[in-house]
Amino acid sequence: MKRALLAAMMVWIVISLTGCGNGGSSPPPTSVSQILSDPAFDGDIEQTSPTSFTITQGMSATVQSVFAGIDPVSLTESRAFLDFPLGGPAGVPANAVIA
Repeated sequence: MKRALLAAMMVWIVISLTGCGNGGSSPPPTSVSQILSDPAFDGDIEQTSPTSFTITQGMSATVQSVFAGIDPVSLTESRAFLDFPLGGPAGVPANAVIA
């Protein structure tokens, strides 16, 4: 009798847990924005030796690029950084979650 009661309880727990979930609700709405970076603050950092770095910030009208990766000739590593505001009228909504 004890074994049958235990088996019945386990079946009831399994059946009740299979009903758990998101309730079939629709996914949250998505928002797509095109946000341009600020070239005055964009730049890159190049590691020229284990202890020295070259930092380039601000782009001119003729140079519109930043570098990222390893230069195959000099084997120095560069990392780019971009500055762009996420808020504003064309930005990400205030209640958004960025994942």
